[in-house]
Amino acid sequence: MTGEPALPQLNAHSPAPPVAPAHVRYIKLGTGGKWARQCFERGELHFGDVGEPHDLCLAGDWDGVRCYMIEGLKRSPGPASDALREMPIFMVKCNAG
Repeated sequence: MTGEPALPQLNAHSPAPPVAPAHVRYIKLGTGGKWARQCFERGELHFGDVGEPHDLCLAGDWDGVRCYMIEGLKRSPGPASDALREMPIFMVKCNAG
């Protein structure tokens, strides 16, 4: 990524740089925080499950994503709906640039 400033490398022991966000979203870092260490150590954000249909998410086909989660991943409608409340926000914001 030429011309862009380098992002600071953070880990769980680094002080966080000051930020002034316009909006804040909570993203759970895995059940019981199982992704937290890896996220902090690598400067990554893990979101969703491996089985979620990334192509449908990127296309904005949220009805298709919900159907896949219920029929393909065998999730009950409640947890599928819970996941779909945050997925569009995350996918659109993170893939817009």
